[in-house]
Amino acid sequence: EEWERLTERIAFWVDTDRAYKTMDTSFIESVWWALAELWRRGLVFESDKVVPYCGRCGTALSSHEVAQGYEDLDDPSVYVRFALPDEPGTSLLVWTTTPWTLPSNQGVAVNPDVGYAVVEDGGERLIVAAPLVERVFGEGARVVETRAASALVGARYTPPFGFIPGRHVVIPAGFVTTE
Repeated sequence: EEWERLTERIAFWVDTDRAYKTMDTSFIESVWWALAELWRRGLVFESDKVVPYCGRCGTALSSHEVAQGYEDLDDPSVYVRFALPDEPGTSLLVWTTTPWTLPSNQGVAVNPDVGYAVVEDGGERLIVAAPLVERVFGEGARVVETRAASALVGARYTPPFGFIPGRHVVIPAGFVTTE
C-alpha cells in the first residue's frame, strides 16, 4: 500500500494489481509467442554486429557498462596507402584514428560532397581529399588531376593485410570530414 502511494505521488505508473515477474511462466510464454509471431511475419533476421566485449569475463558489454569506463584519450592517427589495382602506381591516402581496425578493414569511405585530388609525390600518385592537400603534402604539392567522389565510389583497392576476404571497395559516406 505504501508502495502504491509512492508510485502515484511520483507519477510512476505501475499496475500493482496485475504485476508480472519476468520469471513467471506466463510472461516467458508471452515473450516466446511474440518472438514466434515476429518470425512468422519475416521480421527476424540473422546478422553480425560489433559489440564491446570483456575478454576477462568472456561476455558482451552493454553500452552502459562501456560508458562507465569512458575517458578521453589521445589516440594515434595514421595515414595509410591503399593501392588501386586497376591504376598501377596510384593509391588512396586514408587518414584514420583507429589504426587497430586496419587488419579487418573492408571499405574506404569518401564524402560525396568533397572533391578529391591526385597528387604526384615521389613517383607515385596519391588520392586525397582536395581541401587537405596542403595540410598533408605541404605547399607546392603537385596536383595532377581532380576527381569527384562519385568517380572513386565502387573502386576496388588492395587492403593492407590480405588475410581477411572481402570486397575492399570505396563507399560513399557523409560522415567523412576534412577537419
